[in-house]
Amino acid sequence: MKTGILGLAAALLLAPAAHAQFLPGDLFLSEQNSGPPNDDGTVINIAGGGDFTGAPRFATGMDTPQALCIGPNGDLYVTELSDGTILVITGGGDVSAATPYATGLTGPMGLSCSASEILVVEFGSGEVTDATAGGDLSSATPFAEGLTDPVGILRAANGALYVTENSVGEITDISSGGDFTGAAAFANNAPSGSGLMGMTEWNGALLVADLNDDLVIDFTAGGDLSAAPVFANVSGVEQFAPVPGFGLLAVSTNEVVVEISTGAEVAFAEGVGPIDSSGGIVYIAGCGDGFVGPDEECDDANTIETDGCRNDCSAQGCGDGILDPGEECDDGNTVGGDTCTPMCLLASCGDGVLDMGEECDDGNTTPLDGCDSGCLIEECGNGVLQEGEECDDGNTVGGDGCTATCETEACPAQPLMGCAVALKANLTVDEKKAGKEKFKATLSKLDTGVALAELGDPVNVATTYAVCVYDGSDVLVGELGLDADAGQLCGSKQKPCWKSKKSKGFDYKDQDAADSGVKKLALKTGAVGKGKLQVDAGNKEKKNQSSLPTGTAPALNGATSALLQISVDGGACFEAPFATIKKADGVQFKAKLP
Repeated sequence: MKTGILGLAAALLLAPAAHAQFLPGDLFLSEQNSGPPNDDGTVINIAGGGDFTGAPRFATGMDTPQALCIGPNGDLYVTELSDGTILVITGGGDVSAATPYATGLTGPMGLSCSASEILVVEFGSGEVTDATAGGDLSSATPFAEGLTDPVGILRAANGALYVTENSVGEITDISSGGDFTGAAAFANNAPSGSGLMGMTEWNGALLVADLNDDLVIDFTAGGDLSAAPVFANVSGVEQFAPVPGFGLLAVSTNEVVVEISTGAEVAFAEGVGPIDSSGGIVYIAGCGDGFVGPDEECDDANTIETDGCRNDCSAQGCGDGILDPGEECDDGNTVGGDTCTPMCLLASCGDGVLDMGEECDDGNTTPLDGCDSGCLIEECGNGVLQEGEECDDGNTVGGDGCTATCETEACPAQPLMGCAVALKANLTVDEKKAGKEKFKATLSKLDTGVALAELGDPVNVATTYAVCVYDGSDVLVGELGLDADAGQLCGSKQKPCWKSKKSKGFDYKDQDAADSGVKKLALKTGAVGKGKLQVDAGNKEKKNQSSLPTGTAPALNGATSALLQISVDGGACFEAPFATIKKADGVQFKAKLP
């Protein structure tokens, strides 16, 4: 019968802490060599496979190194069969004088490790002991006892804990712990009755090495192993290690490691051993091994931080707190409303994200669409001068220099002083029929001469004219503002709105009455008593003419006096104080002077 009970490994894919001595992707194999007392047992790194004859060894100075695993703190642990110890060999090198991590064990072989636990199989006492705390374990209460020549141990993905009992050819589920003397095996009746070694889990199947029969048996279903499916035939098979990129590796007492992923043997490593009573193997999985593990988003096996995969194997992207090419910012989140947008662009007005200091953001900086170019809500009366507004005094009350629609009022809230006075004038405001409102005024026989310069130069320079009506208390009750640009065209025939009458003044005509409803404005120069100003404005609903402001007639209801002023932007002002009111019934107002 073949021997080699001492050869044991635990193939565990656990992510260790960072150590300078080994890296993710390393693959360690224990070699017994000539055995005690020569202290020439070793551990070799066979990552990548090949011929390792004469290759340097990772750790030396051991007697009978057996199982390997990555356990707490990311350290590399190995069982020493003849010494009854567990060593930490993370640093590699000569460990002959190293202080054991755990002592007092009887024939320690298999290891099952996690980030927080170390379980060791004691072949000599038929026990499994919790070695997590280390130290002298000679008097420790076993986790499981009553086992017959236990060798291999496996923690399956479902949490179940299995142990092979070599000499009786059985596999026992010891998940519950306790005394298993006489307990029913999970799987039994190995083909030759004994020789079961290490175990592994591969593609959802539980596999066990049958050294005596050179078989890898699928024991997933439990029960009779002699009738169980055979996964592979491998001469001298003892242990396993699933290795990303290479598949399922098997350790053979023939001093080779072979790949058996498909059930057929493919050479992986030679020039190792002797391993006829050894064979511990462990793959160092983790970030940087080139394979995406369960806790990794990516793994490109390099330390380039900006190639799509971070050095911690998290995917590079906006919101990870690292400024990458193409990013203007990265504040560690993809939440809008701060200084960095969810696309890692510097927050700015017009990016479509409501950021700090913005009242709105509609994805553009185009004004007059509800959100201005500074990302403030376009709202007349908010006290902020925005596009489309001529003024904004913080309210929507007219008569204070800024209209309810945030247009500069042509007329001041109080009458101007020092205006030329008309000795003859008339004013008619007719708002009796909605859509047919009229406003007409004439000022003549001015008490001063009217020079051409006092009338502005609307033909060549943009000039604003204001027609203002005040009640007897000097409260502004009506206004018309005319500010047609120089050269502007009016009417269906598109003729210049303004016409120069040379030294005699200017005429404005617009059949469409587009500006404050003004159809005609005549400005005439002249000596004292000869100057004259006329205004004719109105609405005509049928022609869609509705620019004449209304509300003047109701504001003058019952008035006994009124003041009309016409002022020129940058020029003179003219007025008619009316004391003779012919009509003021709230819908019509008529006054004359004298």
